[in-house]
Amino acid sequence: IRHFGYQLLDHYVKFKWSEASEVDKQEFKTLLINRMLEGGTLNLVEESTLIRNTLTNLVAEILKRDWPQQWLDFLSVVKRNVEQDNTAGEVLLSAMARLVEDIELDSKLTPARRSDLLRSVGLCKDQLVEMISCKLQCAVDKGDNQLSNPLLMTCLSALNLLSAASSMTWFHVRSLYDKSSHVCTILFLLLRNNTLRQSAADVLYNIAARKTTANDNLQFTNFMLHD
Repeated sequence: IRHFGYQLLDHYVKFKWSEASEVDKQEFKTLLINRMLEGGTLNLVEESTLIRNTLTNLVAEILKRDWPQQWLDFLSVVKRNVEQDNTAGEVLLSAMARLVEDIELDSKLTPARRSDLLRSVGLCKDQLVEMISCKLQCAVDKGDNQLSNPLLMTCLSALNLLSAASSMTWFHVRSLYDKSSHVCTILFLLLRNNTLRQSAADVLYNIAARKTTANDNLQFTNFMLHD
């Protein structure tokens, strides 16, 4: 029943969103976060993949239309839920990953809206990377034996977001390994984790495979040799 209801809402966002008033849109987003995600899902281990994927699609469709101008507190909502390793946090990270991919791949985005989203992601990039690195650091600190399933699933979604971003031509991967960032160091440490190893390796591969300037390549090489 929930899956069918979420699909109807997804259809509404895709085809009727432009006709809704700003008041109705805001109320919809409030209900989505408070009732459907934070208050309407099971814990992360028990919630079905089907429900999580459907909610991910729903959030991503709204992001493509409203974020950030009409959804100013979205990143604070993401941070709050990611810190709790709950279903809402995993869904919101997955929705951000979907948005990052669709900026480049969704042919229905207008050039103006695509440029707006690119600029918005660029402005919040450091905030997102910091949030993800803090979560991944928790996994490193706990190690394989003490890593809970909710934390593990949240980290997988965080790595998927990093993987999606690092594979996009517009994303400056240098921010993941320059002197001010510890992300790549954490990714190398996660190669020791049996469950997170592959996802961490995917991000590192995307960084190494990117066509960047000679200086950037040298910087990344020096980083790897140093670590």
